[in-house]
Amino acid sequence: MDSSKLDYTKSVAKKAQKPKVSNTQRLIRESRRKVWAEIENQKRILLNIKNINDDSDEDDDFDPCTRNSENPVIFFKLERNESTVDLSNRIVGPVQITEISDRYFPSMKVTRLLLRNCWLGNEGVRAVARGLVNNLTVTELDLSANKLDVNSVISIGEMLRDNENLEKLSLASNSLTDADVEPLMLVLQGKCKLKELCLSNNILGDDFAKAIGSVLAVNSNLVTLDLASNQLASQGIAAMETELRRAKFLKFLDISWNYLYDEGAKVIAEVLKGNKSLEELRICGNFIRVEGASYIGNAMRKNCNLRTLRLGHNLLKNEGANVLIRELLQSAETLLEILNLNGTVVDERLASICRRELKEKFPQLKVIHLSESHS
Repeated sequence: MDSSKLDYTKSVAKKAQKPKVSNTQRLIRESRRKVWAEIENQKRILLNIKNINDDSDEDDDFDPCTRNSENPVIFFKLERNESTVDLSNRIVGPVQITEISDRYFPSMKVTRLLLRNCWLGNEGVRAVARGLVNNLTVTELDLSANKLDVNSVISIGEMLRDNENLEKLSLASNSLTDADVEPLMLVLQGKCKLKELCLSNNILGDDFAKAIGSVLAVNSNLVTLDLASNQLASQGIAAMETELRRAKFLKFLDISWNYLYDEGAKVIAEVLKGNKSLEELRICGNFIRVEGASYIGNAMRKNCNLRTLRLGHNLLKNEGANVLIRELLQSAETLLEILNLNGTVVDERLASICRRELKEKFPQLKVIHLSESHS
């Protein structure tokens, strides 16, 4: 076989080991999708807009039972004094959300504003952010799946600099890149009061990991961080290691469905050995095998704070689960209450150890979603 074929074979094999979409390809694809989606969005908005007179008699005849099919502006007007307004999965668009923001944001009593998949785009989010700058009621804002980019993030960042009431923010499922979220990372290093941040289902990679590490080094408010389903690899997690290990306020971290492998699991193990604040860690679906399980298990012998560990849908199999359980049994003490091994098939012997020995030593600990093989 000639050298060119050998090189090609090695290249294909290497790619097969780590099924990771390149950022360049994904960015091009997502950019095209955003352009066409924005065109389609404008078409739908033109078809959906209705003339609304705030003082008309139509509102008096409105039937609350049919509100889900009515115009979002009317719906918001009727719900603006409730604690939660959920416009998720409606075709709201930038025009109608601007009208809602201008008319009703100043006087609303809403604490949870849920705008998932509302076709807002950058203009719509700018209107939302502008309306929330001086808002004193909204503590939770969901802007997931709205086809946002860096312009939207800039608007949100400017709002967060002045708004001291918003505690929970979701920007999930927006195909955001490392560069897109840079403005938000800078704001989070300031006097931002945000406590919970969800950036799951985006395209965040190693550069983002360095940036969020800098945030954790100085931010004393962030307690929940959801980074599931991104492009984080072991190098990115390594860039966050020191800050994660020293974090004093972070209690919940979800890095499931990334690309950690055993190398990343080793980094997470080092974090667990030194961190004294994390109470729940989710690392599902990260291609972790027996070696990674041994790192995590050994670290748990030295961690006395974690209460929930979710390791499901990895590649542990019976051997990896056995290593993990054996390490736990050698721990002098643990506060762990839930160990989720969803999708892991074990033999009857290990299942029996979990039910008896582990339960006897740590009565509070539940091993859940473990599949027992009876072959």
